[in-house]
Amino acid sequence: MADPVTILFLGANPDGSARLRLDREVREIRRALEQTALRERFRLETLWASSFEDLLDGLLRHAPAVVHFSGHGRPDALLFEGADGKASAVSVEALARLFGALTGQVRLVVFNACDSLRAAAAVAPFVECAVGTTEPVGDRGAAAFAAAFYRGIGYGRTVAEAAELGRSAILAAGLAGADDLVLTPRTGVDPGRLVLVASDRGRPIDPKVLDATPIELTVHLTRELDRVRVRYVHDGRPLPGHEPGGGGLLTAAPPPAPGSAVSGNTMFSLLFPDALARVELMRALTGAATQPSPDRYRWRIRIRTDDPAFLRWPWARTAWEGQPLAAGARPWTFEVSAEDAPRLVASLPAGGRVVAYAPIERADEVARLQAALAAGAGAYARDGFQVVRTVDELRDAWRGRPAAVLVLGADPGVGPMAAVFCPTLLYLAGFDGADLAIRAPLAVVDARPEPGAWVAAAVSFWQQVVLAGGDPVATANTAGGGALQVHTRFSRWQASEGRDMPGWPHPRRRLDREVQRARAYEQVQKLVENRARRTVAVVATGEPGHEVLALSELLEDHFKRRGRGQFRIQRLRVAFPADREHLGDGLVLLLHDALRHDPAGRLGDSLDAAGPRRLGDTARVLWLDWGAFGGSPGLEPPLRLQDLRAWLALCEEVIAEQCPPGLSVYCTLAAETGRHDLVEQTVADHGQEFRERFAAYVLPPLTHVTLAELQDYFSDPDNTGIDRGLAGRAASVLYRVTTGDYATLLRDIERGERLGWKPLLDDLDRGTRPPAAGDDELL
Repeated sequence: MADPVTILFLGANPDGSARLRLDREVREIRRALEQTALRERFRLETLWASSFEDLLDGLLRHAPAVVHFSGHGRPDALLFEGADGKASAVSVEALARLFGALTGQVRLVVFNACDSLRAAAAVAPFVECAVGTTEPVGDRGAAAFAAAFYRGIGYGRTVAEAAELGRSAILAAGLAGADDLVLTPRTGVDPGRLVLVASDRGRPIDPKVLDATPIELTVHLTRELDRVRVRYVHDGRPLPGHEPGGGGLLTAAPPPAPGSAVSGNTMFSLLFPDALARVELMRALTGAATQPSPDRYRWRIRIRTDDPAFLRWPWARTAWEGQPLAAGARPWTFEVSAEDAPRLVASLPAGGRVVAYAPIERADEVARLQAALAAGAGAYARDGFQVVRTVDELRDAWRGRPAAVLVLGADPGVGPMAAVFCPTLLYLAGFDGADLAIRAPLAVVDARPEPGAWVAAAVSFWQQVVLAGGDPVATANTAGGGALQVHTRFSRWQASEGRDMPGWPHPRRRLDREVQRARAYEQVQKLVENRARRTVAVVATGEPGHEVLALSELLEDHFKRRGRGQFRIQRLRVAFPADREHLGDGLVLLLHDALRHDPAGRLGDSLDAAGPRRLGDTARVLWLDWGAFGGSPGLEPPLRLQDLRAWLALCEEVIAEQCPPGLSVYCTLAAETGRHDLVEQTVADHGQEFRERFAAYVLPPLTHVTLAELQDYFSDPDNTGIDRGLAGRAASVLYRVTTGDYATLLRDIERGERLGWKPLLDDLDRGTRPPAAGDDELL
């Protein structure tokens, strides 16, 4: 095996500066790395109260591939500690010279400090990538980002993916500043392809492959007045001396206390009250010849108890000698139930949808979860996240076989009812649901809600279980700082492998955008080939329900795959102002803000700096994406004709005139409208005279799907869950009854996925159609 990758952590909190919890950040980084599949291939070295000399010595002594500085900063310097313990400013120029002297040794630098973007830009030419911040970053945000970032690195993800996971963790914690952490790569380096440690077969290794299968042990806890009787069961059979009615082990009952006040060591002592008996038990079950340490093996501990207090204890925080076992190098998992676990297998379709049952008063929390998921998985996550408000809607949603159901703060009585419709997996959050574990096949219950804990846990669950096919119990034990209580009746979890998020299928994205994609690519290609033309403005339209919001993500993926070797494109999102009465000035101000343009400088320089890095003679394209407008959820308010004219004028009179040589600018906006002809006429009127530096186009609207395109859609098993024997019939029946109308097809396909294909096709063959969806139903 190759030498481990060394991560050098430097912490500096000089006297007189705001107090930082650097120890917490290091602890989170260490724990994140230890829980990953590739943990043996990383080594973490720490230097505290760091001076510039410590940085120099650490670089020479440890030869790190990653340097992580956590402390205070300002735009022109980072603050290390001086000989007197007070702040010593080290300029960005000095940092650049230091890393320049060791070019080729350090691959990645992370400056988790305020206003450190200039420092990152200064060292980027001498490393492969640097991370800096544009604004002050708080303690909690720094720790959340670092833990998720290195967790991604430890699973073999790219630096860009790991950074996006870090940003999602900041959002999940309810904190601001997720977008203030910026990657600055060296010229010619793509963070989306930069991997520090590659995993086998090009994908992360499941931790279950690195370690043996967990050793299963069921612990029966029975309270007898002021005592607790402990009995052990392994592989469905009581261990000698621990049969029902047998002696087992008798220990003093812990004093009454809420679960939050119970220490991890206390929980371990209750599970294993006799040290000698524990050693003999572990030797017998592991086959070890010597005394085995508890953290040397992976254990799955099932706690069987009728005691209400024990049912609510946060067993995931069980610790041995102060070290939480669920967060160790070989993590333990803990589950609790009031009944014996039957031999049921939970089958999880990784890569599927998530359904959230949420009363109206939880709308803000649902929005937070959606934002966190979108930050970690892009807009694709939004399509797989369905919110329902009633039990009937939950029943209908379950027929589409979602991978998980979240019940957010509802009446606990919903749990048993929901279990009727959700026999495989139910995930509850936001209320004490421990009692439901007795009756319902629950996977995870948040029995001790903490601010932001369930959102962070839901994001972890999405990324590690639904998308990556990981173990739900292990994920729950490490998510939310151990705040989650796990209840389950399943003896084994079986998860299929997840798909890459950018290719996640959905009819709104995969059901024919060929004409639009081809026309958009043709426009970019002509733009980069025309040396005189600098700027193109493009308007995309669609009928209500045609998902114009999805088009940008689809085109971005298409451009990057098709344009490789011809052009490099960098997408920058720009918002429209809320006040559109004086739109011309407002658009200019927002453009300046998006480009971080200094009004004293040239706009062309800011456009150039925002574009992709130069790479040989490859053409450079800056894509200014102004968003999507219309009446559907998630869209900006509808455009007026005067708004469209003001935007076209900005593209022609400001951007095209200021665009520097060597850069092309592709400006887009999308509008949900039934007046495609009116939009087309407005754009044509604006561009009726020949203009050398500027052109404006309208993409053809998506209105019709051919039978061949529908057959192609159903022929790809990644597009739909339909039975292969029904695919041909589905294409012909749907085309016959819809005549290829896009909006009608979209509704029917999603009904087929949700309600079942055979009943839908039978209804359509009989000339009947299921009742239309309610106005408030999310497809």
